[in-house]
Amino acid sequence: MADVSEISPRDRAMTIQAKNQQPPVVTLLSKYLDGEYHPLKEDLRQFIRNNKLFNMEYSNLNLQEQRYLAHERAKAILRHPKCKNQLDEQVRGSLDFMKKNLILGEVFAFVDPSTNVKLGVMVFLFGGAIINLGSAAQVQKWLGPLKDLQYTGMFAMTERGHGSNVRCIETEATYNIENEEFIINTPTRSAQKMFIGNGLHGEYAIVFAQLILHNKSKGPHAFIVPIRNENGLYPGVTVVDLGLKEGMNGVDNCLLSFDHVRIPREHLLNKYADVLPNGSYVTDILKDSTRFNIMLAALIGTRLAVANHSTACMSVGLTIAIRYAHSRLQFGPSNKQEMSIMSYQTHQIRLMPLLAKYLSLYFTGRQVASLVDDHQTSGGSIATNREIQALASGIKAYASWACVQTMQICRECTGGQGYMAENRIAGLKGDVDVFVTYEGDNTILLQQVAKELLVQYRKEYTKGKFSGMLSFLTKAIVVSLQTSSLIPRMHSITSYTFQTNALEFREARLLQTLASRLANKVQKNGMDSFMAWNECLHHLNALAMSHVERVCYEQFVIAVKQCPYPGPRSMLAKCCKLYGLNCIYSDRGWYLEESFINAKMAKCIRTEVLKLCKETAEFSLEIVNSLRIPDNCIHAPIAGIGHDNTSWLFAPGADSNTDIRMKSKL
Repeated sequence: MADVSEISPRDRAMTIQAKNQQPPVVTLLSKYLDGEYHPLKEDLRQFIRNNKLFNMEYSNLNLQEQRYLAHERAKAILRHPKCKNQLDEQVRGSLDFMKKNLILGEVFAFVDPSTNVKLGVMVFLFGGAIINLGSAAQVQKWLGPLKDLQYTGMFAMTERGHGSNVRCIETEATYNIENEEFIINTPTRSAQKMFIGNGLHGEYAIVFAQLILHNKSKGPHAFIVPIRNENGLYPGVTVVDLGLKEGMNGVDNCLLSFDHVRIPREHLLNKYADVLPNGSYVTDILKDSTRFNIMLAALIGTRLAVANHSTACMSVGLTIAIRYAHSRLQFGPSNKQEMSIMSYQTHQIRLMPLLAKYLSLYFTGRQVASLVDDHQTSGGSIATNREIQALASGIKAYASWACVQTMQICRECTGGQGYMAENRIAGLKGDVDVFVTYEGDNTILLQQVAKELLVQYRKEYTKGKFSGMLSFLTKAIVVSLQTSSLIPRMHSITSYTFQTNALEFREARLLQTLASRLANKVQKNGMDSFMAWNECLHHLNALAMSHVERVCYEQFVIAVKQCPYPGPRSMLAKCCKLYGLNCIYSDRGWYLEESFINAKMAKCIRTEVLKLCKETAEFSLEIVNSLRIPDNCIHAPIAGIGHDNTSWLFAPGADSNTDIRMKSKL
């Protein structure tokens, strides 16, 4: 492969010119990234390319037009046979339901985040709640009409006063024995359901409320509540439009409140608990807290979807920024042609670690989906598998933070051009910001990861044999906690062994010290367990992040080794080593504190990170083009997607001597 410096910057720019071009060639890397679902992804990409509805963009539309476009796009996608079949496959317990679901979500996330969230809420979140929390009879009654878009749904969990703390929501569902009805009521202003997507269109909502029986709460349960029909809102239902947001304005988010709205007893989703006509509460799960946790855990797919959506948006932003970086010329040696900005080390060190992180998340997301599918098809329940729940929470937090970081860096790396709405990054930047709190605040989700690690550690510590999330705690790693300074000298810093040992050591050390700190505070110092936990939150989150990074690196290594094509395998290997080393270098202060590395090694790691950034920059364009994102989704003139109405914007390959009339949009 030719070095990027051997190719004329102008020639390189011309190769990116994409106006009126055919889709990128299907490369071996494309096939490997798509995996066994390459035909499915190609079918979906072609559907997007050929549908004029997806050629429009948001930059010149008002709020109502954005919402209308997102709604129409979502309906068009939901009519696609592959999407309609997904709900049936979930009911049947298809062998690869989650993997297919995330593929659909990934490809349609390319269109725009509003459309993806909208279609998710309208059908998959609402329908998924019925499938996961409802009885077979309820699934049969509600799913067919939903699949045919005879109605669309909403998902109403978050309240004005309670977001992450779902257990304490205030909306009430009081059972009336005489009429065999539930009365849904919003008793306080803080009980209003907030940020409810599809709020201006949905006919029904899944509403989480405290189930009140005989003046006592049985905890939060899910109910199907009718919101509107062709004649308008039902009596007692109030919907308030939340208006403009930072981003995602194609989604019509609203406040929902209820004034003693009556629903049939059969509208309680009753897979895990039911109320008989006489008011008796029946359940096989006797403990309220256990039943509550199982009901929430059944919705794990939503967090995986957010992680997947974040990763897909990263790929769009990186595609735009990397294409631009290879074509934008700026400065250069005296009396010589200007160089592409991708030739500059500062550009490489900002973009290449993010490209490597994207790939790590891509392969990890695929593996987590496989874990979910394998577990469910073997007869297990995700609702009771705390390990997979914790992993999904950690991946969601890590991916959404990475996405926000990526959009900011991509904006900076595209200069003023990236600030223009037409070039898409600015809009994506506003859209993805909500992912860090959507479907669970990231800092709260990381605590779930750390908690599960602690539970397993305490359970298996006395045995001296670790499994599950802690299977990496081999005898060698446990010993290394006492001899950490000897490990680095045994292997090259670019080897998988060194990087694996470093990431495993960090997680093991943080876990060991956290368990010790909490035990000392509670058992020796007599501190309240809640307060002890609060004083260790920074440590908890550091542990959770180290766990997720270690898992992502492991999955990346596996993906590299399984790649059957030498060329793509070589490229992925360099990206993988860059990801691993950058994780270590970013936390070099901690490694120095723990004597895992010394100052000389820290400098060597920095040198190697810079070297890998330069090397990956040489083939970064090939990687992003291998993602085969449809041109009408990339949309950006700076990425070579020309538009007649924005010829005044920079486009790769444009003749620098052409007289382009500058038009102001200000």
